[in-house]
Amino acid sequence: MKFTDIVASNIDPYKLRKKNFFKGIFKDRNKNLKKLKSLITNRHINCPICNNKKIDKNFLKIDKNYKLKKCLNCNLIFPNTKFNSDKDYVKKVYTYYSEQNHRKILYGTQKYRKATFIEDRYKYCVDRIFKNKKINVLEYGCGNGLFLAYLKKKKIKCKGLEVDPYQIKIAQNNGLNVTNTEIKNEKNNEYNLCVMFDVLEHLTHPINQLKLINKKIKKGGYVVCYSPNIYSIAFELMKKNQNQVYPFEHLFFFAKKTLKILAKKTGFKIVSYETFGLDLVDFFLYKEFTDKKRYISKFKDFINLLQPVIDKNEIGNHFRLTLKKK
Repeated sequence: MKFTDIVASNIDPYKLRKKNFFKGIFKDRNKNLKKLKSLITNRHINCPICNNKKIDKNFLKIDKNYKLKKCLNCNLIFPNTKFNSDKDYVKKVYTYYSEQNHRKILYGTQKYRKATFIEDRYKYCVDRIFKNKKINVLEYGCGNGLFLAYLKKKKIKCKGLEVDPYQIKIAQNNGLNVTNTEIKNEKNNEYNLCVMFDVLEHLTHPINQLKLINKKIKKGGYVVCYSPNIYSIAFELMKKNQNQVYPFEHLFFFAKKTLKILAKKTGFKIVSYETFGLDLVDFFLYKEFTDKKRYISKFKDFINLLQPVIDKNEIGNHFRLTLKKK
């Protein structure tokens, strides 16, 4: 089964997103923009990936203070926050993480997401690359271990790293090898594969962290990342209202050019880059929220027909990046 098959025919948007999805997203956003206002800065920051000085400081205005900026060289999008200077940035941002509405929605839809997406992740990240080879897998930012549980069922050696104590406890209670160990403390040349599902955009220092991951991967090993694609139809249609715009949490939106520079600086080469998304589903769900009308059922055939075309042209709202250690 390909992910495009899932998008086109098997997704139930209301089970995936739940009622009041966008209401919860915007409530989180407004609360964070007030609560974390001290983390906003107007200080000039060179591009964190290519170090270019030329920056569009007003790429996307989220509110009167919080903005997304764009590197005019590599096209990286990043916020005007102190992510690279405040050593307690992560702690301040994620102190109330489990209380966020979008986090509660994820917990509430976990059973559905597990049934719909986990097998696809296995086929894409493991079976596509390794087939029946014996491997050791690291999941960086594993949450409560849905993917690890699937690997364990397949008798694949695996470990997860996570910083959220709540999710670590759930994973450990389910018999999974999950810890809050820092990546630097893992053994070098230990893993054949590292996976990161919706983690790359959260990293405060992606170059340093990918360099560390590189050391833990065996020669010829792989890293597979899923991350939001801001250069997508969904972002074009919804702008600041796109549901992947999480102020203070989502720090980096990577362009394909950015990823090439990131790979080169961290000792990897890009094996593949693809986009797969729910652009039209999310757009029509957003319109249902604003217009108080039902659109999904009316446009279902249109969505199923057009989304695979969007994905094929690399403008879906999530990308899948496969890196190989040189």
